[in-house]
Amino acid sequence: MAQTGRPATRQPSSVGRAVTLLDLLTEAGGGLGTNASARRTDIDASSVSRLPATLVPRVGAAVP
Repeated sequence: MAQTGRPATRQPSSVGRAVTLLDLLTEAGGGLGTNASARRTDIDASSVSRLPATLVPRVGAAVP
């Protein structure tokens, strides 16, 4: 919690990009390439390609 006693509302930019990308992929049903995802989300293509590689091992490990 922030020192004000209220939860912080600002997300780190990497978290925001990850959520934006996950939302897009969910809406599109997957199957979008890196460049198409980058154009639709206004996220750098290099970030679009790294985010799933970072998230999958962590999320996949939590799924039985």
